[in-house]
Amino acid sequence: MYNIERLIRGENLLKGLSYEEQIDIFGKQIVEKYSGNLRPDGLYDFSGDVFINSKNLYWIPKIFGVVNGGFYCSYNQLQSLEGCPKSVGGGFYCSYNQLQSLEGCPESVGGDFWCHNNHLKSLEGSPESVGGDFWCHNNHLKSLEGCPEYVRGHFLCYHNQFKSLEGCPEGIGGDFWCYGNLTQFTEEEVRERCKVGGRIHV
Repeated sequence: MYNIERLIRGENLLKGLSYEEQIDIFGKQIVEKYSGNLRPDGLYDFSGDVFINSKNLYWIPKIFGVVNGGFYCSYNQLQSLEGCPKSVGGGFYCSYNQLQSLEGCPESVGGDFWCHNNHLKSLEGSPESVGGDFWCHNNHLKSLEGCPEYVRGHFLCYHNQFKSLEGCPEGIGGDFWCYGNLTQFTEEEVRERCKVGGRIHV
């Protein structure tokens, strides 16, 4: 069996093996390593965590149905979340990639959702529900439109480029971090727009 981690990094690239074929091999190894359960639609469900972070991936193998644990795909070269699980029971971590959009991400995430340190200009396509923290700081966001209506944990959106709080969650269970944007917001402005259970960092 090929060492897919070295293969994708270009260390072991076999002559005539395309990137599509490498990803196909990688997907099969994920199924084997994490004991994926085949569904009638050809996708696989996984009962625990799945780690595909730090693999220099440009694409996500199109094998994922539901992941009941966490899904880790940070520190790659991803430009798209196409192929992600439909639902993640734990946390979803796609930070430190080349993403400009969240289209294709899971519809629901039971734990944290981290998409910080990408090139995101919009939060459209965000999960409908997030059971933990939502971290979208250090991007190029011009608006908070598209983010979940409610975040049970902390909401971090500092160091972006928006001028208005329009579109921010209606409720945040933890702290709200929104400094370093094009508008210097006040705590009063935040509380008028959003019910925040913790502290507000402006």
